[in-house]
Amino acid sequence: MQKPFDGVENLEAAYDLETPEDNIKLYAAWADTYDTGYRASMDYILHRRVGETYHALGGGPKVLDIGAGTGALAEVMVPLGPYDMDATDISQQMLDVAAQKDLYHRVFWSDVTDALPVDDATYDGVVSSGTFTLGHVGPEAISELLRVTKKGGHIVISVNEHHWHALHFERVLDTMADHYDTYETRDVAIYGDSANHEHKDDLARALIIKK
Repeated sequence: MQKPFDGVENLEAAYDLETPEDNIKLYAAWADTYDTGYRASMDYILHRRVGETYHALGGGPKVLDIGAGTGALAEVMVPLGPYDMDATDISQQMLDVAAQKDLYHRVFWSDVTDALPVDDATYDGVVSSGTFTLGHVGPEAISELLRVTKKGGHIVISVNEHHWHALHFERVLDTMADHYDTYETRDVAIYGDSANHEHKDDLARALIIKK
C-alpha cells in the first residue's frame, strides 16, 4: 500500500523538486491527503497570514490565487470578503479538490514559470502561499504577477526565508522596479504553536508589492 502523502517526509520531497514535471507528479499523489494530512498534522498556518495581510491592506475584490493547491487561501479570504477569486496551479489534481469547495469563480491550470493564460491588468490583486519556496517557483515569475495586476493593486505572496536568500529575490525585484510602485517584506511563521516537527520554527517572508 502506498504511504499517504503528508507530514515532514513529503515536505522534504517537495523541497527537493527540480522540474515542473516533478511538481505535477508529487502533487497529483498528494492531493487527496493534503488537507487532512499535511495541513492538519503540520499545523500549517502560512495561508492565513497571507490572506489576512491582503485583507488588512484593503486589497480589491478580484483576486488571483497563484499555486492555489486545494484552496487553503480562499478558505481564509472568502469569509473576510467579499472576494471574487480565481485559482491556478500546476497540479490539476489539487485544483480538482479546490473546485469542489465552491470558493473560486474560475479554476484553471497554468505554469507560472512560463506564462499565465490571463490578460494584462485583469486582477485587483494576486496572492500566493507556499508556492515561492524551495524546489518550486523563483523570483522571475513575479513579472507575470505584475503583468496581470491592475495599477494600484496589491500582490501578497509568501517566500520561504531560505529561498529568498538563495535565489536573490531582492536583486531580481530591483530589476523589475519600473513595473511597481513599492514593496516591503514582513517575517511570518509557516507553522503554528502546536507544531512539533523539525520544521516548526521555519519562517517565510510576506512579500507585499503595490503596483
